[in-house]
Amino acid sequence: METKTSKNRNTFSVVCLIRKSRLLKNGNAPIFIRLTVNGIVADIPIPGSVAIDQWNQAKGKSNGKGRAVQELNHTIESIKSRLYQIHREREIDGKSITAQVVKDIYLGNNPEEAEKTLVEVHSEHNERCRKLINIEYASSTIYKFDASLNFLKAFMKKELGREDIPLNEINEDFIRRYELFLKTERRCGNNSAVKHLKIFKKVIRIALANDWIQKNPFVSVKFRQDEVHVEFLTMEELELLINKPISNKRLSQIRDVFVFCCFTGLAFVDVKGL
Repeated sequence: METKTSKNRNTFSVVCLIRKSRLLKNGNAPIFIRLTVNGIVADIPIPGSVAIDQWNQAKGKSNGKGRAVQELNHTIESIKSRLYQIHREREIDGKSITAQVVKDIYLGNNPEEAEKTLVEVHSEHNERCRKLINIEYASSTIYKFDASLNFLKAFMKKELGREDIPLNEINEDFIRRYELFLKTERRCGNNSAVKHLKIFKKVIRIALANDWIQKNPFVSVKFRQDEVHVEFLTMEELELLINKPISNKRLSQIRDVFVFCCFTGLAFVDVKGL
């Protein structure tokens, strides 16, 4: 699709293509989006690949079937929509428009924009909390914060082909796709996924409180945790474990640490830091 502005006669087009000359080992072709502004191009690679015989060049999407194909086509449309949004915003603000500038803004590399990003704010949150270990937070809690940040990075890399994202680009669709990523790619159970989503939501609340974003993307997102019935060891069972002879030194030490955790309530990661 190509658009023109009557004032500056800028032409702008976004098309999705495949590289038939650089086939992968599985025979699929890499996919990329080509931006063209006034005849100057810039290419943006898209995560994933497609079989050549399943690619519809006229529509710029895959004709295949299945969830993976649906997710691929959704990713393509999401990226194209964001690129048109960037172009429209710069046009309204009267800022210069080049293919490279639009690409840089999309990738979060635009030096003229001072927007806060997800990884930036999440990292700052984690570091602040890290300074409060044994004051307000346990080491195990910081471990969860770091794990959540790494999950978000992995999600953006796989699904968006990006290392980071401006906070104002996060919407409900981003959250839903991240939830699916946690449950499928990372094999998180429902309760584990909810815990990571709540950490994500905490970071968004920080952004809202500092006016880095104006809308709460979590406003329509509801969490549901499954009820878990935990069976605890009885004192008799603990005594059997304590008194059981273990010849292997390493296993004996593991037993001792486990028993220590049982009596103190400390997580293993906290005991490890003692």
